[in-house]
This record gives sequence, C-alpha cells and structure tokens, in this order.
Amino acid sequence: MTPFRPWIGVAFAGLLLSVVGCATLRAQRPPTVAAASDLNFALTEIVGRFAKASGERVEVVFGSSGTLTRQIRDGAPFELFLSADEAFVDQLATAGLTRDSGTLYAIGRIVLFAPPGRRSYRARGSTV
Repeated sequence: MTPFRPWIGVAFAGLLLSVVGCATLRAQRPPTVAAASDLNFALTEIVGRFAKASGERVEVVFGSSGTLTRQIRDGAPFELFLSADEAFVDQLATAGLTRDSGTLYAIGRIVLFAPPGRRSYRARGSTV
C-alpha cells in the first residue's frame, strides 16, 4: 500500500469542502464526485477522513475517465470530475459542459519494481 501523503489529502479535502458547500446550497443530497479508478485507494481514505472530521458525506463514483466523460455528456449529476487524462476534461470544456478548463492536480508515473534478489522476467520473444 502506498503511504498516505498529507499534502495530497489536504488538497483533496479542500476540493471536497468546496464541493460540499456548493452542493448543500443546491440540494439536500450529498455531492457526487466522479473519479478515475486509479484514485480509489487514496480518495476512499480521504473521503472517510473528511466525513469523520466534518460530518459531511461525499459520494464517489469510480470508473474509467472515458466512461465518466460519457456519463457527464449524458447528464450525470457530478459536482467534481477527477480524470486520469486531461484530454477528457478538455473534451468536456470544449463542449461547454464544465465551469472552466480544469486544474492539473497531479502527475503520475508508472513504476515497475521487483523484490531484491528476484530473477528478472523476460516475455517470450523479448529482446531486452
């Protein structure tokens, strides 16, 4: 499990607080956040901590950024969209379905690792 980074939690908590405030003014239902599946572990923990600290509930729908984009185009009632790909946010902004063009909240890296002493693995036909 990846260690919890406090600054990420603070950033998301700030986002959630602003979303909760806006949603409370609009309706009595808790705000719904659409989030890319890769945020599941971190965001689930952040939402839990936020609910415990504030007493406010936030619903999160996880899915692929493309699927969530399609749902937003079809009228899904999300207050916040955390996409894994900026291109989907750009598509929604160009279509006039967002308040603005969004804000970059993180840059991810794909990392491969193996325990020490572990033999390397080669796929069949690999020349590496």
